[in-house]
Amino acid sequence: MDNPDYVTPVPPPPPVVPFTERLPWLIPLIVGLAASAIGFLLLSILRKAKALAPPPVE
Repeated sequence: MDNPDYVTPVPPPPPVVPFTERLPWLIPLIVGLAASAIGFLLLSILRKAKALAPPPVE
């Protein structure tokens, strides 16, 4: 039995793999870099604040 009007269905595309599953190391790396940058900024602010603070009164 031939059916000339039959169209073979197109298979669905493969599911998209989330970015975090393709690169599972990326989020911890970004968090670590952000924490290091914030720590560096805080240390530099503390150094400047210590230099600007008046000396302790004895």
